[in-house]
Amino acid sequence: MAILTTNSGVSVGNKPSVLDLVKLQGAFDTPLFSSFTSGKCSNIIHSWITDKLRAYGDNAQTEISDTTDYSDGSKVLNTNTTQIFTTDVKVSKSQEATSTYGAKSLQHELMKGSKEHAKDIEFALLGLGNTTIFTDYVARIANTTAGRMAGIFKFIPDANSINVTGTDVSRAPDADLVLSYDVFQSILEPIWQEGGEATSVYTGPALKKVINQFDAGNAVVSRVINDSTNYDPRITKVSTDFGIVDVKLHRYFIAANALDKTILAGDFKTCTTRNLITTDLESISNSDTATVKRYYTECTLEVLNPDLIASGHGLTAA
Repeated sequence: MAILTTNSGVSVGNKPSVLDLVKLQGAFDTPLFSSFTSGKCSNIIHSWITDKLRAYGDNAQTEISDTTDYSDGSKVLNTNTTQIFTTDVKVSKSQEATSTYGAKSLQHELMKGSKEHAKDIEFALLGLGNTTIFTDYVARIANTTAGRMAGIFKFIPDANSINVTGTDVSRAPDADLVLSYDVFQSILEPIWQEGGEATSVYTGPALKKVINQFDAGNAVVSRVINDSTNYDPRITKVSTDFGIVDVKLHRYFIAANALDKTILAGDFKTCTTRNLITTDLESISNSDTATVKRYYTECTLEVLNPDLIASGHGLTAA
């Protein structure tokens, strides 16, 4: 993010948006939210159309021939709903006035609140607040039912969901499957088949330990040592037949979230958080002798090309 500081433009002294600050504060805890592009949406229900190339096939025509209808109804309407996120920060007048170690109380609480707000959005982007990670969005009903966006796993095509039973919203992890280098490649292959290439893989500590052992007894797997003075036993990049991917740890991929046996892979430039109301920090009036601030965001997830995202489920160590 660049902020102009010259005297030649009207943007001198402009402050970055609260959304940018929240992303910055939560960068280490919210890798998806921090890396997805941001944009606007214009309605509570947000829709977008995806299309794909038809399958290749034999195409040999006579010099004079009839026109051929190649339309295959490949366009798909995708829909998600916006979700409202709020994080309240409350500091008493006494706390504000009292000398403390470190930052002033309000400043400290606002910093904490921004991180917590970003982490809640990350939680929703993974669909963790829904019945399952494959659940569709829940539409808002007046003031009785809060809208819930569908998370990223909902938009992954069935063919790109490895080791699952069922289809669409009824998908569930199949019997445990030992994660090997070949299984790892099978997660990336559907993206390659659709003309893309995965650039990043997210997983938790349990499966990262397995990936770190991909070279055990296998001479064709090599490590890249970035610091020649230290031996680094980690594997942070994996070279495959379908591209080189960065392997990244995600704090939410743990047993408590039922994601400890899951890998999420893709080219995440295709993902956008669409804001109906971009993150704002507003003052809240109250009858207490306290200062109350609220972070407020209303946004949804758009996966412009779901074919470029894939996942593996029920994966375990040998």
